[in-house]
Amino acid sequence: MKTSISEVTVKTLNKSMLSICKEFYGPYEKSVEYIREVQDYLTDANISFQPFKILGVYFDNPSEKKPEELRSYQGVLVDTEVEVQPPFFMYDLTGQYLHTKVVGNPQEIVNIAYQSIFQYVEEHKIVPDSPFANQIMSMEGDEFSVELLVRLRE
Repeated sequence: MKTSISEVTVKTLNKSMLSICKEFYGPYEKSVEYIREVQDYLTDANISFQPFKILGVYFDNPSEKKPEELRSYQGVLVDTEVEVQPPFFMYDLTGQYLHTKVVGNPQEIVNIAYQSIFQYVEEHKIVPDSPFANQIMSMEGDEFSVELLVRLRE
């Protein structure tokens, strides 16, 4: 089991990182179902997307709220801005972010990434622009990776 802390850097996104998302309320464990709903909508609407790059934005601490009250955005990355119908929407990441990326077992890498970001924020006394991280899961060859992007204040 990988237990090390991953490197955290400041990353500037000058070019938009775009995704199509939908807001959900419910257990974070259902993220796969939520993503499938977004993918099905895009497939039915004949909108192309990056099938192996998904975005999750988790707004709440699961230890502080009931599962049905947990708010998240779930989506997939796209190459260009497209028109979508509500309740789906475009989500744009640009600007400066704390960034970390971990590759490996999906059941381990998410915790490593969050621990790395939290430790970096605490050690460097950083106050992020928002209390949540943008989480991007990808398949790279036969390996999973997770990237966390925490927006910094301008």
